[in-house]
Amino acid sequence: MNETTFTLRMTQIMKGAAIIIMVIHHTISNNPGLPVAWTRGDIPLFIGTAAKVCVCLFTILSGYGIAVSWKRKEDHRGFVRKHIVKLWFSFLFIFVFTVIWKAVQGVNIPAVYGAGAQGFLFFVKDLLGLQNFLVQTPSLLGVWWYMETIFLCYILFPLFYKIIHAGKKPAAVLLVVLYLPWIVYFVKQGWGWHTDRELFYFFSFALGIFCAEFGIFDRMTRFAKEKRAAAVVLSSAVLIVMALIRSRLCLIWDPFWALSVIAFVISTAAAIPVFSDLLAELGTVSSDMYMFHSLVVGALRALSFTHLAFRIAFTVCLCWGIALGLKRFRELIRYDRLVKRITDGIGRPAAKQESV
Repeated sequence: MNETTFTLRMTQIMKGAAIIIMVIHHTISNNPGLPVAWTRGDIPLFIGTAAKVCVCLFTILSGYGIAVSWKRKEDHRGFVRKHIVKLWFSFLFIFVFTVIWKAVQGVNIPAVYGAGAQGFLFFVKDLLGLQNFLVQTPSLLGVWWYMETIFLCYILFPLFYKIIHAGKKPAAVLLVVLYLPWIVYFVKQGWGWHTDRELFYFFSFALGIFCAEFGIFDRMTRFAKEKRAAAVVLSSAVLIVMALIRSRLCLIWDPFWALSVIAFVISTAAAIPVFSDLLAELGTVSSDMYMFHSLVVGALRALSFTHLAFRIAFTVCLCWGIALGLKRFRELIRYDRLVKRITDGIGRPAAKQESV
């Protein structure tokens, strides 16, 4: 078995890059489902539109990460439940933080969900991260649709992994099947469809598992280390070609566009000492930033900046600072320790009672 070169640090670098791309996507006006012309005036629109790739980046990295973790463990009892419970507790903390933020802003929280039993049901769905379950219902933050997607991806992970682990042919069949929703979307020209659903992102999640099983990212990393100049030139060329294709094919190309972004970051950003360190640190809190960054983006709309780049940089830094503050607060109240105790108990065999 080849030595793993795509390390945890490299994954964090990728997550750091992904969260910056996400802030760009939600800061610049865009329409990710429609083609964009490559004219000078449309470049900002293209950047904001193509930055929708952040979702595929996170799902690919999630699939990759959980597959690597699975392969390293001999005992898989409670494996999926642990991941889901840990993620939900992280979300719960951000949910409470968001309620407080919204209340301070003067938002009438009950009015968001509506009155009566139906309103309470919508609140519970949102609290559980299931705003898209069966039908889309009101939510404090629209970006939370991703929570149900990743929960379902985790639930289906053992099945996806079993098929992919069986060999490249079964893996290829699975990937083709999971890509069918995008094909239908493109053939039917469903530009107005609500594509922020798990059905469309099972493919990129499984693609991440495929990359872990067959060492795709390890090969990229080794090539970049051994032939840095060639890797930079090749990954840059591929990135440009993929960007051109993305501008025409839009959302259906995002999983492949994401792979080119990963290859480019491995070859370039990951090799720059200070910048790669910053991305890695940013990646450690990227999950929290994902869950609340739209609060900051919305609040900063009232401020004017001399340049769009300054707005993006300030938004990233502010989100990063808030995430670090929340992390420190969780440590002070021992929230993470409590979550660890809960997850450590999942899948553990019950202690046998001694006979009297």
